[in-house]
Amino acid sequence: MARASLSSILQMKHKEGVAAPTRQPRPIAIDFGTSALKILQVTGSETPALVALASLDTPEELFDDAASRISFQTQQLPQLIRSAGFKGKRAVCLLPVSLTFCKHIQVPKGDAHAIESGTKIALASQLGVDPSMLVLRHNVVGLVGAEQNKVEVIGMAAARSTVDLLMRSMVAAKLEPVGMHPEFGAALAGFNAIGAAPEDKTTLYLDLGFGTTKAFIARGGRLMFARSFDFGGRALDKSLAARWKVSEHRAHEARRNDADYTGVQRAPMMSLGSLNGAANSTTTNTKKTPSVMPDLKEAFEILSDEVGMCIRYHRNLFPNQPVERAVFTGGESANLGLCRRLASAVRVAVQTGDPMGAIQKSGKEPAQGVDMSGPLPGFAAALGLSMCPTDL
Repeated sequence: MARASLSSILQMKHKEGVAAPTRQPRPIAIDFGTSALKILQVTGSETPALVALASLDTPEELFDDAASRISFQTQQLPQLIRSAGFKGKRAVCLLPVSLTFCKHIQVPKGDAHAIESGTKIALASQLGVDPSMLVLRHNVVGLVGAEQNKVEVIGMAAARSTVDLLMRSMVAAKLEPVGMHPEFGAALAGFNAIGAAPEDKTTLYLDLGFGTTKAFIARGGRLMFARSFDFGGRALDKSLAARWKVSEHRAHEARRNDADYTGVQRAPMMSLGSLNGAANSTTTNTKKTPSVMPDLKEAFEILSDEVGMCIRYHRNLFPNQPVERAVFTGGESANLGLCRRLASAVRVAVQTGDPMGAIQKSGKEPAQGVDMSGPLPGFAAALGLSMCPTDL
């Protein structure tokens, strides 16, 4: 399965003589991800160019502790901002999907205010909290039901305390907060901004992350379905560790270096003996480690089933606008073995999407903690975030 950088679209626009507007930097985009804190800045031109990017890995002991992870990342944010060559003070950040409640609900048909109010009350009721404790974003999908008297809404809510924490962290880094958006809309905005979200095709986007997988379905820039599930690269590591009876760290290293899984031939980092718990973990590699693929079969099936349910839900709502194509993005989409397994489950044309490939780069931009020699699908949501409205 070929990786699509999507850069040809922007190159065509440039050749057609589209005037390039301002080259001023857009706001600094901040992504509090599970595996890393990622920061990106691009220019605001028709053909965006990279200004700077940075990434700080999350300590392994914080992978499964969202509150402690966010605390660590917010503490590290000021230093990372100062050291990585970003320009200006305006900043936008993602609402981490791990701290966001997303739910499809149906509310009575009404005006925009009534729909927003009904959505907020419904979400607060499901969470068992006072509506005033939530910050709400919602997308109206459309009228549903036999009599078209209900409105399908994607409601996304975060605790007001979470939003306040993220706002304070940006201020502490001497930034001016100008926007905060859920991951679904941000990731879609990235594809839409570079002309890679066709208006005439219904597309399933799978953002394959380390902590979660985000599935969203859209037609052009119109979001029609959104759901996240706590099953990503981290869950695969845990599954493999349980099967092989090794540490999660060793399982991660084995998965990352398995050619069958990544689609890239790499030298193994551990010997077969060390994977099986041999006492001497520093033994020189003399054998290739066994393929992780057979032992991840059950995990792949779980992930495929989750994706299948998303497609079926959308098909029930919009039988005349079925999913026609799929785009895999996010950090885990760099692993082509995983993408091939999922491609067989979605049963439509699939490509892997790296929106950062459409961004102009000289190779001299500040890039702290980031290897710019290959694709950067893990920055897809951050790129889209930088294109979102600054509405604070």
